[in-house]
Amino acid sequence: MLRLKLKNNMICASLEKSSHTVFQKEVNILRNLRFRFDTSTHEWFGHPSKKDELKERVEEFDEVIDLINDRELLLLSEGTPEQKCEPERRLPDYSLLNYEPIEGKSPHENFQKLAITKGINYNRYCFFYGMGSGKSYILAAIIAHRLYKYHDCEKALIITTNIGVMNLVHEMKKFIKDLPDNKIVIADKDYRNPFDEDNDADIVVTSYNSFR
Repeated sequence: MLRLKLKNNMICASLEKSSHTVFQKEVNILRNLRFRFDTSTHEWFGHPSKKDELKERVEEFDEVIDLINDRELLLLSEGTPEQKCEPERRLPDYSLLNYEPIEGKSPHENFQKLAITKGINYNRYCFFYGMGSGKSYILAAIIAHRLYKYHDCEKALIITTNIGVMNLVHEMKKFIKDLPDNKIVIADKDYRNPFDEDNDADIVVTSYNSFR
């Protein structure tokens, strides 16, 4: 049996009372649709747009309990035009990273911690930080939380200058703990389809020119 609900603005799927064969088939479908498995809750998380296909494919051989309100799903697909704060406060988990935040100068000693907290609690936020303030670290921390802890992001797209592309790829690998090489790609003239279903990358880095 496959049970579906909404959690953290994503489709949350849990597998229940299935034979080994059925269980494996459902796991393969979830992986094929790029759902992520949370080892702490034993749940799978995927983009809301994948719900209908997931349900249709599983119903061919197993029961699906759909607890998702169609109205809520429609609102998610339309997006949130205004800034929105998470209803339950999220706290940073620095175990996702290879380094702790740096301490700034008084009176802004905890500026990196505050930035990360805002970035994981708001659906949109703009940081006007100067050179050398650790923008790449803050970005890496927010991406790691969204992708690997809260599962409310399917892919992260980073747009930067031509010079900044390789630097940001290096910085993401440096800061995000155990980030495999195949989970971050560069989108450019030689690689134009980073969002193909066959691409397992979680983070896509591109330049302004390539994005245009």
